[in-house]
Amino acid sequence: MGSGAAVSSDEHRESRRDRPTKNDASTSDVAGGVARVDAGILTNPHFMAECSLAPLADTSFLDVPDVGLDRYHRRGLPADVSFWCSSIHSGASDSTATGKVSVQRISTGIAGIWFQCLDQDRSSRRGRVMVSGPMEQSPILPLVGVWHSDTLSLRPGACRAVFGIPAKELANRRFDLEDLLPGEGKALVQRLIDQSTRSARHDVLVEWVRRRIRRNARAKDLSMVTDLQCWIASAGPLRDFAQQTGSSQRQLQRWFSEHVGMTPGAFSHLWQVRRVLNESLTQVRPDWAGLAYQYGFADQAHLVRRWKDVLGESPARFHRRWRDGGRWVDGMIFWPDSKPSSLPDS
Repeated sequence: MGSGAAVSSDEHRESRRDRPTKNDASTSDVAGGVARVDAGILTNPHFMAECSLAPLADTSFLDVPDVGLDRYHRRGLPADVSFWCSSIHSGASDSTATGKVSVQRISTGIAGIWFQCLDQDRSSRRGRVMVSGPMEQSPILPLVGVWHSDTLSLRPGACRAVFGIPAKELANRRFDLEDLLPGEGKALVQRLIDQSTRSARHDVLVEWVRRRIRRNARAKDLSMVTDLQCWIASAGPLRDFAQQTGSSQRQLQRWFSEHVGMTPGAFSHLWQVRRVLNESLTQVRPDWAGLAYQYGFADQAHLVRRWKDVLGESPARFHRRWRDGGRWVDGMIFWPDSKPSSLPDS
């Protein structure tokens, strides 16, 4: 692996031999997996972007009404859940007062679960729990009406452990949880509707995920999440991941299909684009050729093609819109007057 890797190849192979072979990943298994992720990766900005091991803590609301987001709140997670999930956060807004607004969550190959309440009046509250599978694109979705939502983001590789099916079956899709788990999904929606506070809804979501992990997680799920976190932290090329895990190309294809829901190359390109995006948003006039070289693209044209694949438009056009009023909030960009992009509903 590259010099920034959290675990050396020899140490990693040794830890893989020591991992349990039983199907269920117990609490002690999870603790052991977290311990194998070197604490040094927590200072890596690329890792912190989507994969920080957040402590159990509460943060204050952010107020960004100029982009239609009246309140936003991010909360830390308990250690056993934070190994599998990167964050839980809430937002609330009234687009009838702020005008048309859309949100674009920048894809890094993660899945998510979100509860959206469509009416603030508890007596007539309507809600749904949606599942968003790992996305290879970053669609723009409209924010309509008075709403609040609570979102739990999974770590790359954790999809199968939570939902009990290969990630490839969820890839590039979003749908009601009730369609996937009819009885369980309906019961979760009702429990969330019945809660009167944000913290109570968070607790319900966290406990639901905890039960799912205890039921479904296997030792190889634990291994995959650990391996992906270490590789993302290293910011190294895909060949580093193959070397780190001692995997053949065929094994990588199979593991990524089951646990991540896309090919290794597609996942690597998502993170390349995300790193360029993070860097470019700090620059008034980004040096695209320099960024392409710095983050491992063959040339600027290669970067432009990959950027369009993920974000739907060229880097130059994206930045023009960004300067005209886009706002970055915790891995999402809120756009005023944006045209929603298409996304399969199933």
